Amino acid sequence: MSVGKVVRDHAYFMNQIATSLSRELSDSELQALKRALDLVVRIPSPKLLDLNISFWLIKKFYLQIYLGEDKRTDSRNERDKFERTKLVEYKERDAEYYFAGMPEDIQQGFKFEEKRIIQSVFNRAISIPTRKIVETNIRFKFKRRYYLALYLGFDRRKRRRGSASRSLDVVSFAGSMMIYLIVILLVAYFAKSVLNYNFVKDEHAFEYLIRKLGLNK
Repeated sequence: MSVGKVVRDHAYFMNQIATSLSRELSDSELQALKRALDLVVRIPSPKLLDLNISFWLIKKFYLQIYLGEDKRTDSRNERDKFERTKLVEYKERDAEYYFAGMPEDIQQGFKFEEKRIIQSVFNRAISIPTRKIVETNIRFKFKRRYYLALYLGFDRRKRRRGSASRSLDVVSFAGSMMIYLIVILLVAYFAKSVLNYNFVKDEHAFEYLIRKLGLNK
């Protein structure tokens, strides 16, 4: 029996808080927690393409490719334009920050242990964007507005990054193999150039292939 993917939305974290506390929450407390979770929880939007490619080159890297419908009213910023402000803001917005955003009388109504439980759930719900080596967002219109996002960064996850489907996992494996092949070819070409060695006498390998394929005609 297959287990469906758990959606970690507002209801999921509200249920975690409710089942962890030893008493029932009042309506005003529930309302305040729901408003706080509206700011804490970030649910990824559905995408037409959600591909993750992991590969090793001395360190572990990942390449993410997203394609989806662009429903934002503002522009999608590049990371280098906002990371000094937004990324710092995200790091400062910890569990205490969101807990302090609730009405003071609601905060005081929670006991120390209850506050600790709520903040631990907030910590699990908070998602901080990681720094990336490359982050590119391309917007285009084809009847509707779409965006193509390419992210390259260091993969620090202990578990393997999964794509949206098993078929994309196959594409992810093929993509990682393609990256290794490109790197091997580049290293081989660099070594050939340094050693001043030609695989084909009096002719470059690329010129030889072009001539053999008849592309020079």
